[in-house]
Amino acid sequence: MQNHLAQRGKNKQGRANLRQVSYALVCAAHGQWPLYYEVYEGHRHDSRQLGEMLGRPRTLVVSWHQGLFEAQWATVQSELARALRKLAELQQSLQRRQHGEVKGGKTPTVESVHKQCREILHREQRRSSSR
Repeated sequence: MQNHLAQRGKNKQGRANLRQVSYALVCAAHGQWPLYYEVYEGHRHDSRQLGEMLGRPRTLVVSWHQGLFEAQWATVQSELARALRKLAELQQSLQRRQHGEVKGGKTPTVESVHKQCREILHREQRRSSSR
């Protein structure tokens, strides 16, 4: 019996005389949780396979755990409240400057205010600063 996936192909060690099976594994950026995998013929190049994988519809599996949901929901609410608090502080700071209560320092530009907003709203930035 011959396996149709096991094909001769040049591997990263430069050996082309062995049959090989390749797999693609897509993981979450944080936590490295496997999200999707695919096994494919050993003679296919990785970049070709990735391009084809990204163009296909996928099945999403959703699982439910009440305790995990509640913890995640509490985290989302906490992060949202913190972001809103920081945005309110930024707004007050800009209003004080506009009313002449703050005179020193660099005058904010539209770009610098946008940058501060992006930093406040970027989830990873908030996570790393709270640790």
